[in-house]
Formats: sequence, structure tokens, C-alpha cells
Amino acid sequence: MKTNRKSLSIFLLLLLVLTTACSWPQKIVGLFVDEYSPSEAWQGEVDRLIDITRDRELPPELLDPTLESDNTLFNASHLLLYMDHLSLREGFTLDFVYVLDANSGYPILYAHGENEASFENYAAYRAVCDVANPPETCDYLNFVEGDGTEAGYFQFVLLGMMSDQFYLYGEAQNDEVEVVADTIRIEGLADSVLSTRDNTLAGWKLARQIRKVDPAPIVTIEDEQVTVEVTWFTPASGLYRTVTVLTKDVPYQVLSKGTEQLVAFELNVTP
Repeated sequence: MKTNRKSLSIFLLLLLVLTTACSWPQKIVGLFVDEYSPSEAWQGEVDRLIDITRDRELPPELLDPTLESDNTLFNASHLLLYMDHLSLREGFTLDFVYVLDANSGYPILYAHGENEASFENYAAYRAVCDVANPPETCDYLNFVEGDGTEAGYFQFVLLGMMSDQFYLYGEAQNDEVEVVADTIRIEGLADSVLSTRDNTLAGWKLARQIRKVDPAPIVTIEDEQVTVEVTWFTPASGLYRTVTVLTKDVPYQVLSKGTEQLVAFELNVTP
């Protein structure tokens, strides 16, 4: 009897060890996979786009067109460098003209053939593009092609919302758009809002509103159209959610777009 009990005890102990050993790899994988969501990867794409476009020194020739350019202006085609689900139609490149007035400055993107000349300035661009039936190249997104995946549709919308966020000057900085794709960035926004309000009760309430927002992008692919939902903010007016409906096939056409403000706030607004 004692021998049988001892054998049973050994068997149960071995079973426990084997079960525990087999579960450890799953637990380890779970730490990195189960907690992972596509929105985290998409936030990385937002961050890379910010790295490419933001904090670039404004070339003096953009503020004073009489100055000679040293040909070191931002290459707009580089916007697609890290967007692995998008490509530019063969034979074309991206370019921009700069709009400058007394209080602000910002770029406008367009496409042209690789062997064709760029617009000399904004006036030349307007003469061609601000007409009843402008050429297809006036809207550069007509030449951006995706691979038909959820990530591709997200990248297309992201590009359309944040591609012109370089060389912003003056009041244009207040309208700087930033897509928010994960809760870590939401937490960062809430902390920034709270710190600019010196931890007041109103600041705490506003921060709590921001933290309640679920920023995860949603891409819904149907038979003939695709719906892309993204959260974004501007320093001057706060958080928004935009729903964009696209045609499923390239060249993508925007069928409808609707925007809802989620939380109103100001953050680092330029006087």
C-alpha cells in the first residue's frame, strides 16, 4: 500500500512539473503577443511620420522667396519611406509649394512626372490647380497606391491627414494634426493637459475625459468600400474622431468623411 501511494505521489509530482513547464512558453509568449494590438504598431507608424516631418528647421528661402535656394528642401517622396503598405505610382514623384502670408506658412503637396518640372511657386500652382477641372496631379493622393490590407488603408488615411505637417510656421502650428492610435499617447496627452493647468480641479476633470477615449483605429473592409476610423488632435482645439469611407480599389476615392469632436482643449497654442 505504501509503495502504491509513493508511486502515485511521484506520478502527480511529475504531472505537475510537466504541466507547469508546458505552460511557461505560453505565458512568456502571452506577455508579448496577447497584450499586443494592431493599434500599437500603427502608433509606431504615426511616430515615424512625425520623426520625418516635425522639428525641421524652416529654410529661409521659404520665408523670403528672394533668397536663393540651396536645394536642401524636404523631399516629399520620403513620406512613403516607412509606409510599407503604400507605394507611389511608377514614374511619378511628390513635390510641394509653400504658402506664406503675414501670420502663417505651410506646404501644399502635389504629384508630377519624374521628368517634369516642379511648380515655380504657389501662384504657378494656383494657376493650374485652382480651376474648375484641375489635373489629376493636383491631388497627390491619386498617385498613392495601397496593397488592400487593413494597414494599407490606415496608412493611406494617415498620409492624407499628416503629410503636410512639415515647415509649419506661425499660426499654422496651431492646426498641426496628429493621429493618435494607442492609449500610451492618450495618457501622454492627458498628462500634458494636466501639467499646463497646474493640477487644478478643472485640469483633472479634463485629463479624465481624455483618458476615457479609446483611440484604436478601426478598418472595416466590405465588398465595395472601406471604412477607416481614426482619432486625432490639434493643439488649438483638442481631440477628434474622423470616419472616412473609401473606394476599395486604387486609385482610392473618398466617398464620405465625418468628424466628431471628442474632447475640447488647448495645448501649447502659439500666441
